[in-house]
Amino acid sequence: MKSNRLTNRVAIVTGASRGIGSAIALNLAQNGAKVVLAARDAQKLSEVVARIRESGNEGFVFPADLRELDAPARLVEAAVEQFGRIDIVVNNAGATRRGAFLALNEEDWQDSFALKFFGTVRLVPARSSTSPESAAVPREPNSQSAARSTRRCSPLPKPPRNSASKTVFK
Repeated sequence: MKSNRLTNRVAIVTGASRGIGSAIALNLAQNGAKVVLAARDAQKLSEVVARIRESGNEGFVFPADLRELDAPARLVEAAVEQFGRIDIVVNNAGATRRGAFLALNEEDWQDSFALKFFGTVRLVPARSSTSPESAAVPREPNSQSAARSTRRCSPLPKPPRNSASKTVFK
C-alpha cells in the first residue's frame, strides 16, 4: 500500500541489502521517503534500490561496512550530498555470528560490538551533526537527557544481544 505520509523525508537504512532491512527500506519508499540504503553487499543493495525505483520512488545505494571507523560519517555525508538532509535513521546492520551466549568467543563479541554497537554509536552523532536541533541523542548525555532520548527510540523485539544494539531513532 502506497501513501505519501513520508514525502520529502530522507531515511538511512543500514543492513538494507536483505531481510528486515530491505523490507524497511521498501516500506519507507512506498510511504514516500527518499531512502539511502547501506550494507556491505553492493549487488544486493542494487537489487533493492532497483525495486524502489521501479515503483517510482527515490533510493540511493551506499555500500559500506559499518565496522570501519569512518564509514558512518561517510554514509551521512553521502546521504546529505544526495538528498540534502536526513530525517530518519534505521540502524539494522547486524550480520554477525549467532550462537548460544557461552559459545561465542572474544572475537565473535568484538565483531558484534564493532558492527552493532559502535556502528550505531558512530552513526547517530554523525547524523546529529547535520541537524543538531533535531538530534535523536544528545551530544553530552546526562540522566535527564538520556531519559528523554530513550523515549524517542524504540528497541526492536530481538534477543538481548541484538536489542541492546538495534534501535530505531527518529
